[in-house]
Amino acid sequence: GKFQLDNVDFNMQMLPVIQNLDARIGQAALNGGVIDLGSRNVGIKYIGVDRADVDYKYPVPNDSLDIVTPVDSTTLETPTDTLLWTVKAEALRLNNSHAVYAMAGAEPVEGLDMNYMELSDINIAIDRLYNRGTDIKLTLSQLTALERCGILLTSGSGTLSMNKDEIRADDIRLETMQSRILLDGAVGADFSADTEIPMDMDLSASVGVGEIGRMYPALWPMLKNVPQYNPMKMVVQIEGSSKKLDLKKALLELPEYIAIKADGSVRNVMNVESLAANVDFAGDFKNMNFVKPIMLSDTAMYKQLDIPSMTLGGHVAYAPNNADASMALRMDN
Repeated sequence: GKFQLDNVDFNMQMLPVIQNLDARIGQAALNGGVIDLGSRNVGIKYIGVDRADVDYKYPVPNDSLDIVTPVDSTTLETPTDTLLWTVKAEALRLNNSHAVYAMAGAEPVEGLDMNYMELSDINIAIDRLYNRGTDIKLTLSQLTALERCGILLTSGSGTLSMNKDEIRADDIRLETMQSRILLDGAVGADFSADTEIPMDMDLSASVGVGEIGRMYPALWPMLKNVPQYNPMKMVVQIEGSSKKLDLKKALLELPEYIAIKADGSVRNVMNVESLAANVDFAGDFKNMNFVKPIMLSDTAMYKQLDIPSMTLGGHVAYAPNNADASMALRMDN
């Protein structure tokens, strides 16, 4: 069947997670929905939301809040009917929408403010959604939005899934006007410190220098001297578990300027008291003069100083109550 709602407003609070949530929906439509009470199956052909305006405020960390005390679980009856519902949707759409995700009381600052994120012109397309108990899987085919700082997300796609054992991200691709991020990875779902959970990630990114300046305006005096056609490159490849995580490759490079590489291993990632690491690193700093605008305010010294090219290599070993590092630096004449 078909179902449509127009001009819907709602508000909710759910402390300590949601300080306040205001939502206004221009139009919401459902097409081809079927609910089978006998088999507990929900099938949906299409759900679309148009012109949503959402304002989500989360509490200030460690703020004193009036939180409702949960009911003692021992006083609740355990349901005898444990058959899970299965929900399948073929198409979910969110179009022409706006959202604010911010800490309560926060005022936005220039650039990308993680305490006050605001997205406009949001368009999301999800093809195929599956949910049964803790199992969730969705395929994202489109994601576009404009962040308040001026970053325009032009496309997004990939598959996200979660079950009782792991959380996965497969073939995640995000693109802006100047940048691209590719991600594949998985992590175990049990994050307790005494549990060994599998971890792996393959991340590669190419980030436009101009967009870094939009996100972090304080860096722009330095970055404006770097050619805009040279995006910053980043690669991170890790695999293993929380007990022993191997850093196969880590690379941060601004072509023709700097390149920093690292590899090694980290033990007991989830336990700070027994955390240990062994990492080798190397750096090639071909042209560091672009950092002078944020290092030197004296114009005369700025013109006189010439930072030589240099290479750096070393090793860091860390264990509880024991740390050791060695480093070699060479400067070219």
